[in-house]
Amino acid sequence: MEEPLPDDWREAISMIARREYETLLRHPWMADLATRPRVGPNALRHGEQSLAALSRLDIGMKDAAKVVMAVDHYMTGYFVRGRLLRARGDDTDDQSEPYMHDMLATGSYPRLQRAHKEGMDDQEPFEQGLAWLLDGIEREYRG
Repeated sequence: MEEPLPDDWREAISMIARREYETLLRHPWMADLATRPRVGPNALRHGEQSLAALSRLDIGMKDAAKVVMAVDHYMTGYFVRGRLLRARGDDTDDQSEPYMHDMLATGSYPRLQRAHKEGMDDQEPFEQGLAWLLDGIEREYRG
């Protein structure tokens, strides 16, 4: 049985997003972009639970559904990007890394060159991106 959701809408939505992300890690086929997502009891439970968490934000159902979609799109996009980067990392014939280094060395991309030197990560941390998204949602509806 899943643990109950926190009373705070942000904590609840964050918990739901983390659970969904962990589910995708266990079942990566669920994010297959070549097929239409199937709606079953788990997807319906996710939607109902997400809307219940957002009822604490005191917004209309239409806006709450938009928030659920935004969080789901962020979480799924984060997962898909990570999967693509991991797949690229497994490809020993990948020529993009030397090409990128050569292009940065031309000086035509000073900001990217600086970011790369300072250790720019290919993938922002999930929690930071989720916090930025929820900050914007909070400003929109509590502002």
